[in-house]
Amino acid sequence: MTDESTAPPLAQFVTKVAVKLPEFWTDDPDLWFLHAEASFRNSQVTQSRTKFDHVIQKLPQAIMVSVRGLIMNSASSSSTPYEDLKAKLVSSYTLSRWQRVNKLIHHPSLGDQRPTALMDAMLALLPDDEVPGSLFLGLFLERLPVEMRDHLVAKDFKTPSDMALHA
Repeated sequence: MTDESTAPPLAQFVTKVAVKLPEFWTDDPDLWFLHAEASFRNSQVTQSRTKFDHVIQKLPQAIMVSVRGLIMNSASSSSTPYEDLKAKLVSSYTLSRWQRVNKLIHHPSLGDQRPTALMDAMLALLPDDEVPGSLFLGLFLERLPVEMRDHLVAKDFKTPSDMALHA
């Protein structure tokens, strides 16, 4: 049995935890932060400062420069540096409703991907409060080769995913 007075304090048993984050995704910061927060949970990282440090390590130089003031100020004064940085990055890089619509309208054609992958990419661009209707399905069909398109327009599909699966 060890004497409690000779036992080392618990602080000595704290170890560093590896958190592996990808480079910041400027095209979908919300999804990137969901990924980052899952990594933080799995690594049991809970401190705002630690999360902040991990995030800034994954920001490209151009983004670091664009949020330089926030990084420099948060480094010394904020009690919630991660939350402050997250809010700034999300507000700066999340596409507006009209940017999403524009990307949807100008989305590239099928190329070498499967129709289901094209549909998923297009659905991801659809504004959150929009339901994929006839116009959306028309945009999808327009991106398919003619021989695929012809047999799809004759059928009535319940969901856009059903149409993509059938394609």
